[in-house]
Amino acid sequence: MALVLKDRVKETTTSTGTGTINLAGAATGFEGFVSAVGDGNTCYYAILDANGSAWEVGIGTVTDASPDTLSRTTILESSNSDNAITLTSGTHTVFLTYPADKSVYRNSNDQIVATASGIVFSDSTVQTTAPVDTNTTYTAGSGLQLDSTTFNAKTATTSASGITTLTNTIDSTQTKALTPKAVDDAGYGTMSNFILEDGDGTEVTIANGKEVKFVEGNGIDIDWTDVSDGSDSDPYDLTFTVDHDAASNFVANEHIDHTSVTLTAGSGLSGGGDISSNRTFNALTATTSASGITILTNTIDSTQTKALTPKAVNDAGYLTAHPNISAASSSNNSSRTYIQDLLLDSNGHVTGVATAAETVTDTNTTYTAGTGITLNGTEFDIDPTLISGRTEVTSADADYLLVWDADDSKLKKVDAGEFRGGGGGSARSVAGDTDNGVITWVTSDDTFAVEAGLTYTGGTLTATGIIDVTNTLDASDATGDTGAIRTEGGVSIAKKLYVGTDLDVDGTTNLDAVDIDGNVQLDGTLTVGVNDTGKDVKFYGATAGSYFEWDESEDRLNLVGGAYVNEAVPANDTPTAEDATVTLDLSLGNYHNISLGNNVTKFEFTNAKRGQRFILRITQNASSAKTVAWTNVDSDTGGTAATVRWAGNITPTMSTSTSHTDVYGFLCTNNAGTNFDGFIIGQDIPD
Repeated sequence: MALVLKDRVKETTTSTGTGTINLAGAATGFEGFVSAVGDGNTCYYAILDANGSAWEVGIGTVTDASPDTLSRTTILESSNSDNAITLTSGTHTVFLTYPADKSVYRNSNDQIVATASGIVFSDSTVQTTAPVDTNTTYTAGSGLQLDSTTFNAKTATTSASGITTLTNTIDSTQTKALTPKAVDDAGYGTMSNFILEDGDGTEVTIANGKEVKFVEGNGIDIDWTDVSDGSDSDPYDLTFTVDHDAASNFVANEHIDHTSVTLTAGSGLSGGGDISSNRTFNALTATTSASGITILTNTIDSTQTKALTPKAVNDAGYLTAHPNISAASSSNNSSRTYIQDLLLDSNGHVTGVATAAETVTDTNTTYTAGTGITLNGTEFDIDPTLISGRTEVTSADADYLLVWDADDSKLKKVDAGEFRGGGGGSARSVAGDTDNGVITWVTSDDTFAVEAGLTYTGGTLTATGIIDVTNTLDASDATGDTGAIRTEGGVSIAKKLYVGTDLDVDGTTNLDAVDIDGNVQLDGTLTVGVNDTGKDVKFYGATAGSYFEWDESEDRLNLVGGAYVNEAVPANDTPTAEDATVTLDLSLGNYHNISLGNNVTKFEFTNAKRGQRFILRITQNASSAKTVAWTNVDSDTGGTAATVRWAGNITPTMSTSTSHTDVYGFLCTNNAGTNFDGFIIGQDIPD
């Protein structure tokens, strides 16, 4: 078993009496006794009774159990004449401390003070007085002499050269030893000045304490490159670096070996050589041969100002385009393609090919009209005598259709009525017999078909299936003239209407019920109901059962669940009489009015929200003063600890005048509802 000292160890207890206490768990931000001190070990403890006045300091023994316990083994000090206090009902605070009577400290002279009981060393030996060393021989060193058990400094004299010499002991009239003169004091071992001279013979006297700076000039860089030792074997290194080309009054690049660089004349040029001296390049003059080719022969004379450009091989007169023979006549080479021209750039390079198609007029083929066909010039016409026995089709035949009969390989005139359902005939092969059905052309088998579920009667188009409009044209006005679906009349929708983007309604929207799953933006005024005839309005939060509601029957705004509102609790002028534990449900309101029926040992601030502000009005008991302890505040009824930080770091004490009132304000500062700032608004307010 060991005595253990630790920092920030605090728990609570509801034990009563003078015996062993049951520990209720570590306070927020602190350790528990078992985890910090250890099972079976002892520690210094302090207990503050829930009544706020009784206290006790002692040595306790920690036991790891269910619950953990602290035995009050030795009482050092207490409010009960240094005896164990009798713990009352309520929640008490117990914490690890460091008693003054057990402390080791430094006195005003910065000396460590130990009590008469002595000091325990690591080998368990106890020393109560300072030890006397009888085994050590002490010898006086230079400037000292040993007199029995006392060392005395010798007196000092100063020679003509200023050196201090210790000769004999200090007599009784001297109060302190003399200090020999330091070798680096003023006038000892110092150089008063020295002289520096530059290359031009200019001298500068450098006095003691002055500095010399090496200034970098153009092209010169000066740096300390080694300052680690400064000894003879490793002196400080000051390095001068010269940038030749950056130096002043210096011709750049003149240090280059010019004879190693040679300039060579290229095509069309003559001259060159190394650059040890000036070199000249001459362009060759140009002459043109009989074929038009430019030849460079010799250098340009002094009268010419620029070099000549050789004649391009595609200049006019050098190449002749192939003639267009598309009009040539042939009997067997029509539409043949040939190369007409080669496209060249200014250097004579081929960049493309121009082609032409050869066309031929056929004058050798004879065309003859067959059965039912007549040839008029270059056009073939159908013989009208073959159409159902009639010799012609006139304007009176407007109710007839021309139909190709694949069985007879003939074009026939057919009564249009056969397509209306009367007259019989092969046209009745159109699929379906739906009255007023809509006929469509089926490209897969080249037939007409009546669409199922789509009819047109009396100006009404009826569809029993799905109408899919793939046109994306947007409507831009309310006239019914734009958009993919257009109507200038009303639209009746018996089922759900889904709008994928925006719904723009210029008139009044009359909706019996609205279910909106997304965001709603109102740029105008939202009015629910009419004057003197209201409606209920409810807004839900993210927490189940949390909402605020305007109740039209009560003309009241209610906040339910996690919401909070500035309502009075209770909703009358009579304070709620409270017992030892005061529970405030902050979801019910922000003004709570209570009176004291017993000593308050615990507060429970439940359902608080970050940013919530509330007022607590406490009226003292009418017959006898009750106490209020702020040392035990929870954020729920399950024992979750809360923290109250009082303004000025001053925890209030309840006024004792009967029926007088104290008023306190609080601000919840975290989302968990466990941290509060506390303010004393007013105290001892008379009834």
